[in-house]
Amino acid sequence: MDSANHGHCSFVPSMARTLKNNQLINIAYLTIPKDKRIEETINWNGDTNDIIKEIVRTDAADYRQTEKFAQRIAGPTIAHTLENLWKFIKYNVHYLVDELGIQKIKSPSSVWHTRICDCKGYALFVHSVLKNLKIVSHFKFAGYDELRDVTHVYIIVPQKNGGYTTIDGCMPGFNIEKPTTKIILI
Repeated sequence: MDSANHGHCSFVPSMARTLKNNQLINIAYLTIPKDKRIEETINWNGDTNDIIKEIVRTDAADYRQTEKFAQRIAGPTIAHTLENLWKFIKYNVHYLVDELGIQKIKSPSSVWHTRICDCKGYALFVHSVLKNLKIVSHFKFAGYDELRDVTHVYIIVPQKNGGYTTIDGCMPGFNIEKPTTKIILI
């Protein structure tokens, strides 16, 4: 993490919005273009580093897919925007774990138009929206067992006070994080 940029962003608050969920759903369908690809499947003897590289590659290639939507989900403050985004993915995109031995990497567009993904899809969607809003965020790859590698990914947004806000669509509430034994930040 670049300490010079830690906690800073160039976010410009939009007009305060009180859009209802069904309005955001309609806006998402109108502003997020359909991706011709449904998903990229990694089905080989790759390791965690291969999955991380594919997530970073997909993010760089496809983050602009949510550019127009990002402007509409933005709230009057960064805190409101982060909570809006967590609620949107939590309640509108269903979690489905990948089959054992298969890792699917979905673009933000594919996440929205199928409305099904695992933690990788949630993280890619959230990161793309934040990147389009110029809000600094990081992928946090987490492990929960000292004997195993990282098994989960979500997004964190650094705060000026040195802490961070967590956006994890797998958690039951906004800004909740399960204690980890291993982390990789990107």
